[in-house]
Amino acid sequence: MEKELIFIRHGIAEDFSKEGDDFHRRLTEKGQRRLQKNFPVLGRLQDPKRRYRILSSPLLRAKETSEILQDVLGLEEEILFDLLVAEGHLHKLFHRALALEEESLYVVGHEPILSDWVYNLTGDFRPFKKGEAVSVILTFDEEGEVVTAKRRYALTPEDMEKRRE
Repeated sequence: MEKELIFIRHGIAEDFSKEGDDFHRRLTEKGQRRLQKNFPVLGRLQDPKRRYRILSSPLLRAKETSEILQDVLGLEEEILFDLLVAEGHLHKLFHRALALEEESLYVVGHEPILSDWVYNLTGDFRPFKKGEAVSVILTFDEEGEVVTAKRRYALTPEDMEKRRE
């Protein structure tokens, strides 16, 4: 079985929340605008034969990033929020991805978890910039173990800006 995981780091967020904790840090206006302008590029890279869904960290900045992604790409399925993304549970991510009908999953999360996951899967170490997206195609065996992992694309926010229409 093959699945595409598109790892996305949340957009530019405020340094401190009004509540004083990390969970409630919001996207800045600049962060929101940049995602709204850049995410159409991801839509053009979607495979029309695949179904897409979003799995996100529940932290506010990731939640807001996911909502912008859903709106820009016109994805109708409900966004799934799960602490496994914020806590870095890669094997739980595999099980969650395999349980879903969608062939492709946008995974919206945080650093350094995303760069660790991409490194563990592909051997390619790249710290994620805010708003960056990396697509990895995974092949699973019958037991749900990863057999192959190939990077399909990696786009920094600057790369997306260059590809805008």
